[in-house]
Amino acid sequence: MQNDASMKDSPTWVEKILKKPHIIISFLALFVMAGMLGYGKIHRNLFSNSNYPEVALVIVEAGASAKTMASNIAVPVEEELYALDEIRRAYSTTIDEVTVIHAEFEYSKNIDTAVNDVTNALSKIRAILPKDIKEPQIIKITEATAPVLVVAMSPKKGTQLTLEDIRDIASGDIEHTLLKTKGVANVDIFGGYEKELQIIVDKDKLDIYHLSLGNVIATIQKNDNEYAVGFVTNEAHRYLLTSKGKRDKVEALKSLPLTADIKLSDVANIYFGYYENSAAYFGNGKAAIALSIQRSISADVIQTIDKVEGMLAEFKAKYPNINFEVSDTQKETIEQSTMNMFDSLRDAIIMSTIVVFLFLASFRQILVVLVTIPLVYASTIALMWLVGIDFNVVTLTAIILALGLLLDDTVVVMENIERHYRELHKDIHAAVFDGTKEIMFADLSGTITTMIALAPMLFCWWVSSNGICTIGRYFTFSTCGILYHFYCCCTATLFAYFGNTKSIITQG
Repeated sequence: MQNDASMKDSPTWVEKILKKPHIIISFLALFVMAGMLGYGKIHRNLFSNSNYPEVALVIVEAGASAKTMASNIAVPVEEELYALDEIRRAYSTTIDEVTVIHAEFEYSKNIDTAVNDVTNALSKIRAILPKDIKEPQIIKITEATAPVLVVAMSPKKGTQLTLEDIRDIASGDIEHTLLKTKGVANVDIFGGYEKELQIIVDKDKLDIYHLSLGNVIATIQKNDNEYAVGFVTNEAHRYLLTSKGKRDKVEALKSLPLTADIKLSDVANIYFGYYENSAAYFGNGKAAIALSIQRSISADVIQTIDKVEGMLAEFKAKYPNINFEVSDTQKETIEQSTMNMFDSLRDAIIMSTIVVFLFLASFRQILVVLVTIPLVYASTIALMWLVGIDFNVVTLTAIILALGLLLDDTVVVMENIERHYRELHKDIHAAVFDGTKEIMFADLSGTITTMIALAPMLFCWWVSSNGICTIGRYFTFSTCGILYHFYCCCTATLFAYFGNTKSIITQG
């Protein structure tokens, strides 16, 4: 009997916590501050990363046809890639001189490990690949591969600038400056007008000197490996060769001897420039040169775009004769989607409060809900920031879905406290202690049941591309047991505080 009495007299851990509200208030202040700090620092993206790990191989062989590239390079590389661990598929896209081979891996494959595996696989078969291919480029395909911003550069009306001049400016100072900007991983320039060494061979002069195009190509490549001939255009009276050499090589090429008495300049016109465009870009309806800006994988999209837009303001002042116009950006979509989701979250809180009032008709409980929900969401944002979860459509949807479950928990706790206070005529502190203790574990079991139902989604990989598993992961995180206990304790503490205010009790 004595043991039973002592057990009844010994306070439970719920009572111990509720008897020391300053502890909960301290945690409240800590999480609210962390939430406010985290809100400004959490990365904002449109969607979470749900793509398969993918590595792309870019291999260039000057002068080779698409058929030759496919049979001699793409097919052997694909066969070797299929021998790698956890590879889903390997496929290629081939045009004249260039083949791009993609290796797609399972979700469980780390992207850096995948890059190392592809590099090793390429090393194994390098000996059987054509000797004159350029050094293969190995590119990681991640969520940061798509450009965050595309800028169209065009000459202003009344200026003497041409797109060829703008291409030179973009490839020089502008590209180098942007690459030094924090968060920018790469700047891709396209839209044609790329200058190369142009070698326009006159067919009639070749016939006069009894030479062939093969003699010209062989002499150029034998003289210097840097003169890699790109492609040959066969016209009625001339051949067009392009080389990746630089401007300072023009004079050296002109004096290149084909025979003891004949120089290359005797049969060809050689200059550094462009002959004709095989590509074009139109930005906002105008012919332009495009700057495609990619972020680093750890950089925030919005912050990177803001920094680049700041650099564009400097470029506009430095180059007043050039129009800098944003033709494509992820910023507007991300900001709009984030704003829409926060608006939906606001509406959900308002509607939930109205529903609680209609069914419970208690101003005290409404006040507790209005104070508790923002506090708990601040805590959720703090936890998301600490574990590295960013804001996107999926994570914000999961938070809104979790609102219903958490609100249900607090209503049950508050209603049970109200019953102890109204029907059992206990004082407010006793009602809070007994009401919370009585319902805590029954309510927790319902929350755990929901968490267990969603728990398998934490470990699935095969349907992540449609966002279902990702929502399940963040929904489970949002309703974790720690957050649940924090929510209920916060509710009980606020109820006890507001319950002591006579005016509120009278209204309730």
